[in-house]
Amino acid sequence: MEFRSLPLFSFLLFIVICCFGLTNSDEVKITVSTETNSNPNTDRLKEQDSLALWLTSMKKESQFYRDKGDYDSAKVILDKCIREIWRKPSSEDEFKQLGWVYVNRAYLYEQQFGDYLLAKEDYLNALDKFDECNYEDFYVARFVLQPLGNIYTRLGENEQAIIMLNRFQRISKENDQQEALVNSHNDLGRAYMNKSDYSKAIETLKRGIELGENDYYNCGLLYSSLAEVYLYTEDFEKGIESGHLSQFNFKKAINQVDKSSYKYGWIQKYAVGTQMILAELNVANSNYDKANSLFNQALTLAEEIYQTKHRKIAKIHLGAANNHVQFGQLEEGMKSYQSALISVIPNFNEVNIFTNPDTESFYAEVSIGEGLIGKARTARKLFDLTNEMKWLTLSSNIYSDYFQWEDLLRSEQQSSQSKLLFASEIHHVGEEALAVLCQLQEIDERRNYAEKAFKIIEQTKGILLSESRTDLLNNTVSIAQNNTLKLLQQQKMQLSMLNITLYEAELEKDTLTIEIFKKKIEDLTQSHQLTLFKVKKQFPNHDALIYQRNDTVDLNALKHYLKKNKTDILNYFIGQSKSFLVTGQEGSFILYELNNKKCKESTQQFLADLKSPRNSNAADYETIAFSLYNELIGLTSNKLKSKNWIILPDADLNSIPFEALVCKKKNKSPNFKTLHYLLHERTMSYAPSAKFILKEKTKNTGLKPYLGIAPIFKGNSNYAWLQNSESEVKIGKEILDGDVLCGSEASKNAFFKKIEDYKIVHISTHAGINPGSNNDNWMAFYSEPNKEKSHLITPELLQSNLSADLVILNACETANGEFYEGEGILSLCRGFIYAGVNSVVTNLWQVNHETNSKLLSRFYKHLQNNNTPSTALQLAKINYLKDEQTDAFGGHPYFWAAPILIGNNNSLSLEFSESSSFLVYYISVGVILLTLFIFFKKRRRRV
Repeated sequence: MEFRSLPLFSFLLFIVICCFGLTNSDEVKITVSTETNSNPNTDRLKEQDSLALWLTSMKKESQFYRDKGDYDSAKVILDKCIREIWRKPSSEDEFKQLGWVYVNRAYLYEQQFGDYLLAKEDYLNALDKFDECNYEDFYVARFVLQPLGNIYTRLGENEQAIIMLNRFQRISKENDQQEALVNSHNDLGRAYMNKSDYSKAIETLKRGIELGENDYYNCGLLYSSLAEVYLYTEDFEKGIESGHLSQFNFKKAINQVDKSSYKYGWIQKYAVGTQMILAELNVANSNYDKANSLFNQALTLAEEIYQTKHRKIAKIHLGAANNHVQFGQLEEGMKSYQSALISVIPNFNEVNIFTNPDTESFYAEVSIGEGLIGKARTARKLFDLTNEMKWLTLSSNIYSDYFQWEDLLRSEQQSSQSKLLFASEIHHVGEEALAVLCQLQEIDERRNYAEKAFKIIEQTKGILLSESRTDLLNNTVSIAQNNTLKLLQQQKMQLSMLNITLYEAELEKDTLTIEIFKKKIEDLTQSHQLTLFKVKKQFPNHDALIYQRNDTVDLNALKHYLKKNKTDILNYFIGQSKSFLVTGQEGSFILYELNNKKCKESTQQFLADLKSPRNSNAADYETIAFSLYNELIGLTSNKLKSKNWIILPDADLNSIPFEALVCKKKNKSPNFKTLHYLLHERTMSYAPSAKFILKEKTKNTGLKPYLGIAPIFKGNSNYAWLQNSESEVKIGKEILDGDVLCGSEASKNAFFKKIEDYKIVHISTHAGINPGSNNDNWMAFYSEPNKEKSHLITPELLQSNLSADLVILNACETANGEFYEGEGILSLCRGFIYAGVNSVVTNLWQVNHETNSKLLSRFYKHLQNNNTPSTALQLAKINYLKDEQTDAFGGHPYFWAAPILIGNNNSLSLEFSESSSFLVYYISVGVILLTLFIFFKKRRRRV
């Protein structure tokens, strides 16, 4: 073998090894510690099939390492125990012992590694084993139910937390465990507080205080939690009183314990928490000096306890910073925000407030985000106060860093509800950042801030759509796939925690620990890469969406796309108090600030008139539609030269068909058929984000051209008969060499069997909206008359690897659904985009099925002429308006503007049916024969 071929050979060998390992293993193993030697005693027990004794022995071996403080080796033993168990438990003792193995590992995950997701999973596994043998005693309550309940509280799963903690409380009471019973009231109270059920929280905490009158430690906790509840309910005087009572009880408690006791350290930590709450209460109560003093006291105590970088120290600095800013001490606030960042970011120790941390050192720690955003906002306030450009520039740079950080945080969030709440927060921050860019643009006209603004807008849109809906995937994928996705998230979190520990070891110059943790990080990084490879293999259709960062819109690639396709792009941002537009052409981007109030008012007026054709007249509609056109587009009309537009809407603009706006007012009496709509000037397509414009998909040449699906519902009591739907889908079959499923053939099972094999799919049916974050909007397929309805809901689409270039949904409101700020509309149409479809023709409102059938018939005829989908749709609408059968009332945009194209607008490579081909053939032959006839006739005359 030649030397130059060795790298290629090594690479291929590596791929083979990876593939072999991934295809022959249900999960990727993570090795974060050196394997311990095999124990002959446990091996013998294994040979004897003594499962309960083997589990007990492995647990004791793990405990041996845990008592020495070698938590990694302790975990390795437990990992090995769970991995090598050779059969399912069959006796009560075997179930119990396996349950306690899971409890021990959960404890390590929670207390030593800070991995609450893995701890939660192991506690639930333990409960499952205990339930198998009906085992429930106080130890299960104390060491499983209580920590699991608190993890649920920490993760924001409050209902589950309350269930677990109520169960813990009941068992504590039944077993007369007074200390645990009092403590349970604190945990329950905090769960209710987390749920914002403040009255229930106060009631629960007060009941705990009554029960634990002489339990100073738990009363200190209860009063501290009570003070926090009063902070949220703005009952500041009661909060301050409760905070002082907490301090009093902690002082009593600390006199009762030895300094070597574990309780001594915990009391100190909780005392720091109480001081922070008291400080925040004084801030809220407008007592700056007292709050500042309490923050300083808390900081002194915290630095004594932790003696290194720690998120608790960062939290104190953040509280102090907010106090400074609230009372006008802006530069002091900036220093405290900088100190907060120093307290949690490894290798960042720069006290100069104009120096920002390296984004490569960011990890998913909330304090980092709070420090960045606090610093950015304060810098802008300093600019407003001093008019010095340096503060505005600093603010803009920090906002950019914030968006780098939030991308990391989102990657470790698993709950879709948490993601949606965070999406709203990101949108608000985006509004602030765009306002700063507009200010910079006004001051320094020589620099173009529009490209930066475009990227920020992109980071505030379609967040779930861009990365993946984990909860939807969990509902539809196999258990093995689900476990792989979870593992990927867990590895990310573990890497963050390991990097913090490594930094602490480097501060203490502990060479041995540094080497150990560097090896752990290296091993875990390799495992993470293998898991990533496995997930990509399992979810090929989601690859571009799940792993694409939200800030990776390649503007150079976008400019190239716009130039190549002779297209302009309009990217809208609608905020609470400010709205913006960034337009993009092949060479330049321009940032505009819109009139927020007028935009929102005009949009609402337009939508009201648009969806009420019987209450509308052409003159009023023209005025409203022209007004909205001027608000949204008027500023840009002279600078956008291309005929093709891509609209990236936001907020209520998601419900607007821009082609129905009026761009020129007529002097004569207007008529709905003859109004000068934007439809006549521009060809428009829509997208949730520019990322989906640039999304390239591998061409699949083996796909059939067309599939039409029409359940029809004749004689079906569940739905109205769609008498035009069969002829509608058959038009596509006539023009393209395709297939149709009509009536009883158009079942949901048939849809899933056929859908992956076609380039264009047309579905003519009923559809509807189910509000809520589950995104389960539905579309109906054939079901037997008088039997249960057959609905397809959005999550089910994720089961499919859709290779279609285009899906046509002729059904009501398929582009509509629940709106979420920062995310957009969770619609049925989005389900198809999730599943890999390039573009979708979809409806914005409840349509007239007969009118839509006529539009789509014309749409196919224009596609036949090699038009792009958006051009074909535009021409179909124009034909409809020109049609003599369309009366003045029928010309209202309600009847023709609902269908829009969402996705990219690439040309389709269509193969026409034989009838069309023969027609072209005969015409061509006729033209040739006629040409020859004329040629020979002229030649004969010459002769």
